[in-house]
Amino acid sequence: MTTAEAAKILAEFNKWRRGEPPYDWSDDPKKRKELPYTPQQIGEAIDIAVQTMKGENQMNNETTKSDEIIVHPSPSADTRSADHIITEDELRASTEMHIDDVRRGMAWLARRLYEIGERHDWTKVKFFGDFYRQFSKAQKTGEWGTGWYDEIHIVKERHHLNEKCPDDVTLIDVLEMIVDGVCAGMARTGKFYPGELNEEILKRAYENTQKMIAEAIRVVPSQTDAPESLDNILASMRDGSIYGEDSGVCLHDLADRIEAAVKRERTTGNGPL
Repeated sequence: MTTAEAAKILAEFNKWRRGEPPYDWSDDPKKRKELPYTPQQIGEAIDIAVQTMKGENQMNNETTKSDEIIVHPSPSADTRSADHIITEDELRASTEMHIDDVRRGMAWLARRLYEIGERHDWTKVKFFGDFYRQFSKAQKTGEWGTGWYDEIHIVKERHHLNEKCPDDVTLIDVLEMIVDGVCAGMARTGKFYPGELNEEILKRAYENTQKMIAEAIRVVPSQTDAPESLDNILASMRDGSIYGEDSGVCLHDLADRIEAAVKRERTTGNGPL
């Protein structure tokens, strides 16, 4: 079975799964049109998809590192950067390319957020003795005083922005502060107290986040104007932007995107297929 044949089978499977014509849902299951493929054929198509997801690196020279975001040039997606009169097909292709770039950028940010969450309040664990002594004293006196909190916790961690804001503060730090406060309040008292954040801090966090993302981006020329070539699909797989806990969802998404790449290949004769 070829990649194109597998894409065709998975595309039909997607239509059936979503109840699209000619596989419309019916109150009577017996009236619903059946797939024109055997379970063995569908299984073989899925096997090909899985092999593709594992990454045939020889098909793509874009080695994606976990600390970078791969984007492709798409000047025709914007009137301010287009250097000629853009056709409908060009606009659609470059728009889809831009959407794919943003998907990778969001996946990159999601990994940063996950890493921050894994390290949250690490100074409470590493310096637990100091933390407990100040906690115990505060319970008895009603005041935190000085010690672990102001000498270690807010100095070494980044999410107490009102007490000590790092110069390179980003929106990731802001989100950690928000999640910290809301989770703590709901878990301890059943409600959270709305906090405030200096507008200057928010402005700086916004600007620093832009810089952080820009520094992580690597612009790589695309082999074709079609944004969803197999090369681009593989790059998305390697940076994790289409992976999830439900492998079925991954395969459905993969089928959609391979189907689009195959259609463009048949129409334009371009691409790596």
